[in-house]
Amino acid sequence: MLKLMKYEFRKQAFSKLIIAVTLAAMLVLYAVMLIRGNADSAGITIGFIGMAMFIAVIFVAFECLSTYSKDLKTKQSYMLFMLPKSPRSILLSKILASAVQVIAILAVFTVVMFICTAAFVARFDDIVAFINDLLDILFNAKLSDIINIRIVLRGIILTFTLWLFLVTLALFVTTLANTVMNGSKFMTLVSVIAYFVFSIIIDKIESAIAYCLLGDTVGGGLYLLVCTVFYFIVDIALFFATSWLIDKRLSV
Repeated sequence: MLKLMKYEFRKQAFSKLIIAVTLAAMLVLYAVMLIRGNADSAGITIGFIGMAMFIAVIFVAFECLSTYSKDLKTKQSYMLFMLPKSPRSILLSKILASAVQVIAILAVFTVVMFICTAAFVARFDDIVAFINDLLDILFNAKLSDIINIRIVLRGIILTFTLWLFLVTLALFVTTLANTVMNGSKFMTLVSVIAYFVFSIIIDKIESAIAYCLLGDTVGGGLYLLVCTVFYFIVDIALFFATSWLIDKRLSV
């Protein structure tokens, strides 16, 4: 598994270099605005860094699909599926590699944005007051008074489950299209249409189940739980369905 993940990391290394160079360029621009004392431009740059974080996360998911599609189409890459590894192991390594990259990107960008914010306060505001307020929050206030930890954790789990749904659905649709329309020039178009059709159908099913269980109640912890469980089951089903297609139906 680790070897397969390392293989995925190597295939996607260049894109991470692009993300790193982009972040570095934005930090240089931010440093220039900070030195010049341009508070408005420095604040806008921090906002752009935040936007870049979300774009990078989406890009990683898209790249996972792109490399997988290439693995299915080219004979050289298709040799990956000739390894003495089960299709489930290969798919899982791709998903895990993508997830690790997403977590790493979120962690790096979060740290960078915190440092940039602290530098902004130090340059344009009272850094002493900022530190005092931060220490007061950390040591005097109860964390439960600031945020609802249970709701935040549920939100994080649901967000990850939905991200996993987007990835597994894309992998399933790509595999299905390659199985049914192998070599067709309309395969990409059909894959995109099928992706949105499946997404709408699954969303309607989720809404119907939530309505049957909860009625008109929307939001809240119970609704988040129902959504999380539903999409987790769908993720597993899509994962095994894709593995089955690769193992039984995919033609070289």
